[in-house]
Amino acid sequence: AVTLRVGGRAALVSAVGLDFANENPALKENMDTFLNYAGSLDQGLEVLLFILAWTAVKVLCFDAGGVVLALSAGILFGGVLQGAFFSAFAATVGSSVAYLLAKVDSP
Repeated sequence: AVTLRVGGRAALVSAVGLDFANENPALKENMDTFLNYAGSLDQGLEVLLFILAWTAVKVLCFDAGGVVLALSAGILFGGVLQGAFFSAFAATVGSSVAYLLAKVDSP
């Protein structure tokens, strides 16, 4: 799993053009710290926190956060397919919560 996460991060960095992360040791250290923390969490807790993050992004209409979550899903969950599945599921849950909150006060 660690190899997939490191490989996924390297692929994301080069595909998006974020090579500055290798030039900035503090940023690289923060990314490594976050990935180690995410790796130490229970899988269920990691998914729950990811769903809560997507829900906050959808309810607050924070589109840049959605881009970050979508791009980081493959890194967090160990692969592109797993990341796409969890990202789509979490975005659907978040959108449903936002819809229900909008309908609460509607006649």
